[in-house]
Amino acid sequence: MLLPRLITSTVGVPLILGCAFMGELPFLILTLALSILAIQEYVRILTFRGVAIHKFLCIAGGTGLAAALYLRRGTEYLALLLLVLFLTETLRPLRLDPPQNSLPAEASSRISKISMTLLGALWIGWPMGHLALLRDLRPWGLELTVFLFLSIWTLDSVAYLAGKAYGKRPLTRLSPRKTWEGTLSSFLSVSIVAVWLRSLFHLEALFSNWEILAGSILLCVAAQISDLAESLLKRSAGIKDSSTLLPGHGGILDRFDAFYLSVPLFYYWVAAKST
Repeated sequence: MLLPRLITSTVGVPLILGCAFMGELPFLILTLALSILAIQEYVRILTFRGVAIHKFLCIAGGTGLAAALYLRRGTEYLALLLLVLFLTETLRPLRLDPPQNSLPAEASSRISKISMTLLGALWIGWPMGHLALLRDLRPWGLELTVFLFLSIWTLDSVAYLAGKAYGKRPLTRLSPRKTWEGTLSSFLSVSIVAVWLRSLFHLEALFSNWEILAGSILLCVAAQISDLAESLLKRSAGIKDSSTLLPGHGGILDRFDAFYLSVPLFYYWVAAKST
């Protein structure tokens, strides 16, 4: 299992960091591509469970939301997406001559379809848009983007390696491979890496040592909750990975699950500090 993870990382890490170093537009294109792939996996999981969802509106809505956020039009786009979703379901004719007692079930099914479509667009498109916004921040956008990725990758890698090496106590039944030992080791490692990156990227004007330590722990907690949210989705469908696209890692949804809550949190924190 370790060898496929390393092989995938040798391709994925240079690709992501390379796009970040190339500038805002290449990185935006990358985030939109990742949004499309992740939402497709989300739709596939729900379809496997037999949950109705608007596939096109979920993919287009989530990807469009990420782009709209980058263009500072997120609120308007979200309102438009909600309008389209509700109109699609309310104007769609009911099944011909449905039995009277099936009408409540039909209405409930439509509400569920709207909700699950909107959840996918928000859960994935919203943070991916903030990831592009983070890269666009002045004057530390590049440094903060690399900081975030290296912190989350450290969190995932140390939790995996420490958990395999000496993990004994499961963190939660949602993800049996996660252990308390791996989690605490990863939190400590991220704190050390965050202090080092603060010095490396000359972010002293933005964060004090105490702020970067507190922020790194908060980032770890948000990433862990975000990771477990995706585990909950997978367990409800009875599957291990969201796809087999990334050998050793699963799918895009598996690889970026820790980012979906931590990215907006990190973005608004540093945006507030930058003003």
